[in-house]
Amino acid sequence: MTTFNIKPTIAEEAMESWVWTNDASISSKGFIVIKNPTNGNKIKTFKRTIDDNFVKIYNQHNTNKIEINSDKTYLILNEYYRDILGLDKNIDIKLAVTKATFLEKIFLVHWTHPNPTVQFANRATLVSILIGIVALILTIYSIYITISPITNSVCPHN
Repeated sequence: MTTFNIKPTIAEEAMESWVWTNDASISSKGFIVIKNPTNGNKIKTFKRTIDDNFVKIYNQHNTNKIEINSDKTYLILNEYYRDILGLDKNIDIKLAVTKATFLEKIFLVHWTHPNPTVQFANRATLVSILIGIVALILTIYSIYITISPITNSVCPHN
């Protein structure tokens, strides 16, 4: 577990599904799972790395200030993710961070996306896939029951 200093995002990123951190122990960019061990809540999100350019833009917004050369390990989260994890701004807290599994990468990240439009689209896609599977099963079954009497009349069993 790593101790992070929690900071809010800038307004332009309030509905984005990524977090920013300078934690070197999290390898490169990619999908991660962040868990608050205090309450067990977790989020699946995309990790972005804080660099000089980000610090310059972030500090211009007068939201909060961060120092790239500081010993602090920052985690910049939007309000949506902070609420899920049960975190306040500008606190230091230990969080568990792991790489996301394949299933979490392709599906679960969008299920809890901060943008409700993306959540709806993801859920509509899942419903469409389920309806498609049911339609395929019914089609195969109807072909089977249509062909079965024909097969029995052409090749009767003794």
